[in-house]
Amino acid sequence: MAAWGSQFSSGEQSQNVKESFWRSGFSVCQNTSCSSRNTNSGDNNWKNKNNKKTIGSKDFPAGCRMNGDGYGTTVFTCAKCNWQTSFQYDDAAEVYYYETQHYKDVPDPPAVPHLWSSVNLKDWCSQHHIPQEVQSKLQTYALGKEELSEMSVKHFMALGLKTEQARILATAVDKTNNELLLHPADSSTTTRNIDVSMIDASAAPREASERVNPTTAVRRSRSF
Repeated sequence: MAAWGSQFSSGEQSQNVKESFWRSGFSVCQNTSCSSRNTNSGDNNWKNKNNKKTIGSKDFPAGCRMNGDGYGTTVFTCAKCNWQTSFQYDDAAEVYYYETQHYKDVPDPPAVPHLWSSVNLKDWCSQHHIPQEVQSKLQTYALGKEELSEMSVKHFMALGLKTEQARILATAVDKTNNELLLHPADSSTTTRNIDVSMIDASAAPREASERVNPTTAVRRSRSF
């Protein structure tokens, strides 16, 4: 095995940017202000007016194994703005540029904030006049905003709340959901049809900090 250097990284190394560059076929400059991005339209936006590639590459070998497999770094540079990035390669790797083995051809969709993401539970309880006894019960079960936003009277009663207490909470939840104008259409986030018959109303979590999902079948040994 012969080694005459080390693999290295150069230029832009943000994974999102590098993945976008890889997705373009290593051909589109990722500098958003680079003139090469607006030279042509469609699949040819990586070429300049003379139909020449604006992204150049240069290999920097770092070594070679006895079987002839080489490894090193390829540096990509934009001829227009000098934007640069690099990818390490290895002939013996399953994927030549092995850093890209987990990259995706289609980027993940942007995360959608939960409808209650801006709600402050303490303020919410005060605004809707939630009794302190009920608040303590919610804290015992460590219920978060996501769980509350999906619960109904039956869910609250399954936790051991009295009928009137459960109705107060459910009314506040429904009112908040209506005010936010967000009613999840996806059945995976709609819990009104969940079977609560499997929830033991006399059960409580073993630890106050234990997180409980009341919309699933929960059974505990201790009672209130």
